[in-house]
Amino acid sequence: MTTDKITYKVKHSKRKSLGIRIECDGSITVLAPLLASAEYIDVAIAKYKDWILKKQSEKLSAIGERRLQPIYLDEIKALKARALTILPDRLNYYAELLGVSYSKLSVKPMLSRWGSCSAQQSISINCLLMLAPDEVIDYILVHELSHVKHMNHSRAFYAFIDAHFPHRKQCEKWLKSEGVILISRVRLAKDKKDRIN
Repeated sequence: MTTDKITYKVKHSKRKSLGIRIECDGSITVLAPLLASAEYIDVAIAKYKDWILKKQSEKLSAIGERRLQPIYLDEIKALKARALTILPDRLNYYAELLGVSYSKLSVKPMLSRWGSCSAQQSISINCLLMLAPDEVIDYILVHELSHVKHMNHSRAFYAFIDAHFPHRKQCEKWLKSEGVILISRVRLAKDKKDRIN
């Protein structure tokens, strides 16, 4: 959809409020309640137009500052294999540290997130994390495990993380600056018709 020259996609869910997310490649996703109308979304886009364009420009500038080399299928497979060798022990370590349990771990390439935790406590991790510093990898593991306690991004959720992992903000900063480059490299490979799944 396009409103006031801003192109975006809409994801409806059982959320109470509308959110706007600038993806790693600069694309825009509107997270909307199930009953949110197109008109309501258009008004929100227009209201936050300046903020949206500023954040989008920052993401695109970060990408444009470097000559990106695509991450192709062979490298994706190698990263998945490495992740499945390394991550289970680290995930178990942090699960014990946080006093939580999870049902299973899966590893796959993702184009818009670093990990997820389902309502069934199933943890999914982006295999591109294998290209990140160890501390950043550990932060994502702690982040997703913390969702077992708090299935949201509330103050209590971040307080729980900070109580067990004091370097959260530094890792988030790395993901916003360097992580966007990793995601963009995979998107570039996808654009070149190389499958990543």
